[in-house]
Amino acid sequence: MLLFLRQFKLRWLQLALGAALVAGFALHAAKIWTIPGIGVAERNLYDARMRWTMPGGSDDRVVILDIDEASLAEFGRWPWNRARMAQITQRLFDQYQIASLGFDVVWAEAETAQWHALLADAGAAPVPPALLAQIDTDRAFAQSLTGRMAVLGYYFTNESNAPAKNILPRPALTTRDLPIAASAAPEWRGYTGNIAQLMASGVNAGHTNSLRDVDGVIRRVPLLIRHGNGYYESLSLAMVRQLFGGEPIKPVIAANGAYNRVEALEVGPLRLPVDAELAALVSFRGASHSFRYIPLGDVLAGRVKPDALLGKIVLIGTSAPGLGDNRATATDEIMPGVEVHANMIAAMLDQQLREQPDYATGLDVAQVAGLGLLAVLVLAFAPPVVGLLAYVTLSGLALWLNLNAWSQSNLVLPLATVLIMLLAVYTFHAVWGFFVEGRAKRQLGAMFGQYVPPRLVAEMAKDPANYSMESRDADLTVLFSDLRGFTGISEQLNARQLAAYINEYLSRMSAVIADHNGTLDKFIGDAIMAFWGAPVDDPEAAAGAVRAALAMQREAERLSAEFIAAGLPEFKIGIGLNSGPMRVGDMGSKLRRAYTVMGDAVNLGSRLEGITKSYGVGIIIGEATRPQVPGFTCRLLDRVRVKGKETAVEIFEPVGETATLDPATCAAVATWNAMMHAYFAADWDHAEQLLEQARAAGVPTPSADLYAERIRHWRAAPPPPGWDGVTTFTTK
Repeated sequence: MLLFLRQFKLRWLQLALGAALVAGFALHAAKIWTIPGIGVAERNLYDARMRWTMPGGSDDRVVILDIDEASLAEFGRWPWNRARMAQITQRLFDQYQIASLGFDVVWAEAETAQWHALLADAGAAPVPPALLAQIDTDRAFAQSLTGRMAVLGYYFTNESNAPAKNILPRPALTTRDLPIAASAAPEWRGYTGNIAQLMASGVNAGHTNSLRDVDGVIRRVPLLIRHGNGYYESLSLAMVRQLFGGEPIKPVIAANGAYNRVEALEVGPLRLPVDAELAALVSFRGASHSFRYIPLGDVLAGRVKPDALLGKIVLIGTSAPGLGDNRATATDEIMPGVEVHANMIAAMLDQQLREQPDYATGLDVAQVAGLGLLAVLVLAFAPPVVGLLAYVTLSGLALWLNLNAWSQSNLVLPLATVLIMLLAVYTFHAVWGFFVEGRAKRQLGAMFGQYVPPRLVAEMAKDPANYSMESRDADLTVLFSDLRGFTGISEQLNARQLAAYINEYLSRMSAVIADHNGTLDKFIGDAIMAFWGAPVDDPEAAAGAVRAALAMQREAERLSAEFIAAGLPEFKIGIGLNSGPMRVGDMGSKLRRAYTVMGDAVNLGSRLEGITKSYGVGIIIGEATRPQVPGFTCRLLDRVRVKGKETAVEIFEPVGETATLDPATCAAVATWNAMMHAYFAADWDHAEQLLEQARAAGVPTPSADLYAERIRHWRAAPPPPGWDGVTTFTTK
């Protein structure tokens, strides 16, 4: 917890800016302000979801009789005369026995009046009433509609000075049935309806309006349009109501204290969700021509098979470009407008109209705030790869939940805001990491790169604020290494050869130290100083240092063999290791400073390196290091008092990691250590016996001759009472 609080304190500005970014998107989701471009993205994502999830195929229940180019070429330009339309209507109901008929066409002019005008223009005498009755095509068309399941089309307009032309049907609802306050539906001022003679036939009518979004694409159809004190139903709704015997429309008004508006219309068993403008989203079955198209001219010419239209819901409309009824929709750049009505009819019958519920705004705010703040927290503390995975996971979760609501419940929930917000938060943290944390990491590399191996610098770079060159107290392990006989080597080489010789030696040894996560302190001529446990804390610092010392000896043997093969002098090295409290950090003068260690434990490590040659060994570790490396087999060498130290310490030679040694070597070391304890107890006979056993084991036993001589010496001249077996060194 304390670590988290410390990290939180270090990253408060990053977290605050990330939270502010999320807050901006939450305000957009709440519709308090607008972020440009998100609306475009939301519409594009809506269209994409629609295209991805359309069921496809063809719906055989609805057939479109198409006023296409071929029909116009065969029977002349549109509109055709009403006698011909009466013939088509009678044939559809009597011969083909269709279920219902809808016209995506408006009959705004009386054709009989046109006959009068034409005859008058031709200078003909007035037509006798009896003859005029025979050519009253409007009446013939009206008679063909009387008592039929037919719905005429008309349209509303909101243009300035919009006309009110011809006759409207009776409204489906009045403002008494549905109060104006229960919706945000605008009032449409003008209309163009059908001529009175057709409306007098008792036929129903529905408007053909659809709603274009700001990009000109049709995604919604107003199921009810408010005009005056009435609400007028769409062509598709009127046709569906006919199929259910003219069931009345029942508004479903949600009233929970927070809002009081229509959220759906009920028609018999059907529930038709609507938005605040009383519009429904068009659930497209597929791309254009997802319904069967039959040329209207084929019906008029009698070329359609008798059972082709049996029991079908029929719409008459046009795909001919010249008649201007093609629309841009969520699925197509060009779709005949009549097919929008066909999609609406099919979706209403299947109860597949999509719903954008009132709580969508609140849900959008909640998901933006929740996922956004979670992303800010995760991305602020996570490394780059984890951050990328977190961004992908959160975005995938938002997308999955949205698509699940879309496909399982037909709910249209906002998606663009949360996805763009997550991308913005991820981008913000990536930029922050590059410019802010990246600068800190580069500074860290500049400070520690010359001392610390790259992988430790990379580890430090994960949290640069935790590391500095400021001096501090720490328990560390220090290593000193020195070439033996350097004076003799330098006498055999010229200056250039000596420089190359030493450079190669120092490079190889430095690489070993770096491979074992050591911090290179300095070169002192041919000597090397390094330490473990800083700047990165390492509970295995002592073990790492001992492994490095053993590896340095092996590398020294290989390098010496290479030098000999090249005609250069051989060499050996001595290494001293010690652990304990030290001062570590940036220390030195105003002119020159270095990241180094100081302290009594450091001085002892240097002294231990100096006495390696006295015992014929390559590595000596101090008694403070020995308990920290339980996995290593070590030979007890002596109790010593080095120059400048009053306190005696035990010293050891690490033989290797116990798990890698053969049993004979471990047994020989154990025998040697028993000999040393007998020696310190002044039990010369037992010590000598154990010494011979250790020699006979066939394992290299440095210092054996030294202790054989010491035993002989003390047997001949016993030490004084209270002798502690300590060897005192008076030189470095």
